[in-house]
Amino acid sequence: MPPMLYALISLWACSAPEPEPEPTPPGPPDPEETAAPATTPPEDTAETGLPSEYVYDEPVDDGAPPLPEAVFEAAIVDVWARMRTIDPLLLHDGYEALRLSASDGACPYYDQNYYNLYNQWYWYDYCYATTGADFSGYGISYWYEPYVSGYTEYEDLAYFYGDAVISSVDGTTFQASGYATYQSYGYSWDDYLYTYAYTSGTYRWDHPSAKGTWLSEPLTVELAQSSAFSATYGGQSWALDGSVSWDEGDLIAVDFDGFVLLNAALGSDCPAEPAGSMAVRDQAGNWYDLTFDGAAYGGAPVFPLTCDGCAEVVHDGVVIYTICPDLAPLVTWEQTPW
Repeated sequence: MPPMLYALISLWACSAPEPEPEPTPPGPPDPEETAAPATTPPEDTAETGLPSEYVYDEPVDDGAPPLPEAVFEAAIVDVWARMRTIDPLLLHDGYEALRLSASDGACPYYDQNYYNLYNQWYWYDYCYATTGADFSGYGISYWYEPYVSGYTEYEDLAYFYGDAVISSVDGTTFQASGYATYQSYGYSWDDYLYTYAYTSGTYRWDHPSAKGTWLSEPLTVELAQSSAFSATYGGQSWALDGSVSWDEGDLIAVDFDGFVLLNAALGSDCPAEPAGSMAVRDQAGNWYDLTFDGAAYGGAPVFPLTCDGCAEVVHDGVVIYTICPDLAPLVTWEQTPW
């Protein structure tokens, strides 16, 4: 087993205090100290029509029955598959490409003093560039090239914080409102690739290159993800905390709490079942709660009789059925889940 692996998996499965609202200080974060910020529930909005995916309102008996068992089980698999599409690199790649290509040097205005202090690009403006693009709002970002620091080998290290709209000369628009950070890295002594991503807010891009991706869908995201993968050792894990909402399908919102699936190579005695819980919401407003009994970290005790890959589904405080969903979306990936 590679050094430090159990500690890393335990770290990913936990949440940490909320981040400061101000931009982070200069320099890359330490991956061993990075953790998911606590989430703050948004309110339902008539403008988006999206549900308040983080808020557990008191159940309202509006006569809407719960989903049939077979439909619900298939919908849970669809939710996991949807999480696979939330590639944080698409956001950072798209924003960085537009920030560089659409600017003309004068529009938008960049705060050079801020860059000198924090090594982060900070613009704020409402302007039309000679490139044909227009900028409105503000954005703070960085994107570090791959580099080595001690035994840590960083591949990607990106950050965005702001409320920005960039309209290009081709008629497409990139909108980003929120906070997002991403890093992928490894250590010199093995081939494990570790990732951590925290994405909060709403992000849209109607460019053809984003068609079919999560940036082209009406998603509201407040999600922390972390993963580990090694082709040599066979280790694989994926942890999810936080919430996502969308507007199509049998289920339209999910809230993960300490949800993680790791395999036997990372010390799980129950690789056939995740650990943690998830709550999901259907189109009628019904909430369902599921709790899984797998290993939350390598070496975690697991009761053999509950390691069956199944979970009871609780609706309005009552168990309505037990499902054993297909884990394929959680395990059929290499390098990263997305």
